[in-house]
Amino acid sequence: MAGGSKFVSHLKIWGVIVPIVMCLIVPLFADESFTRLSDEEIESNKAVLGVEAYDALQVKIDGRFSNWFIESGWYKNTLEYATPRRVNGNDSGVNAVMRDYFGKFWKMVYRAVYRLHVGWHWLLGGSLIILGAMYDGWQRRNIKSFEFGYSSPLKFHLVTHGFLLVSGLGLLLCFLPLTVTSWFWAAGIGLMVMLGWKMMESYQVA
Repeated sequence: MAGGSKFVSHLKIWGVIVPIVMCLIVPLFADESFTRLSDEEIESNKAVLGVEAYDALQVKIDGRFSNWFIESGWYKNTLEYATPRRVNGNDSGVNAVMRDYFGKFWKMVYRAVYRLHVGWHWLLGGSLIILGAMYDGWQRRNIKSFEFGYSSPLKFHLVTHGFLLVSGLGLLLCFLPLTVTSWFWAAGIGLMVMLGWKMMESYQVA
């Protein structure tokens, strides 16, 4: 029960709290190039998914972004909040800052939605590989127990935390202000395969 609680708390921190903080703070300081999708990332995903599948995915992403944020009024309300207010006939400098901030903010949100959809395409295959590795690790643990082998509790503790950390970083990846090519997703799955195998191989019952 404690392990499950710890897992949920890790996911809340890395998958909810940290991304929200990043979306709110990064637009204040980052250049626009750090808040929008790069051509390199787009081309990398096209190469993996194929042009037709990528185009269909792009339509789905645009439609959902529109449903979630534009038609719901979130996007319009923030723009109205940053509408220029003239002071003595001049545009307030504060409003220029706000327009710039919300422009970067919505670029980050769109990029996060984009990456969530791209990541979904990696999820099924990645999950099957990870579960397969964990099952193999569990079988290795059973063989070791029959052979009276020793599993280090410290090793299990460290590997489990590493697995949770990589899981959380996988969610955080959608919000990072850098180019996320297909190599990031592949490397993440590879890490989770190795950590998942070792976690089950050294699993401690008590």
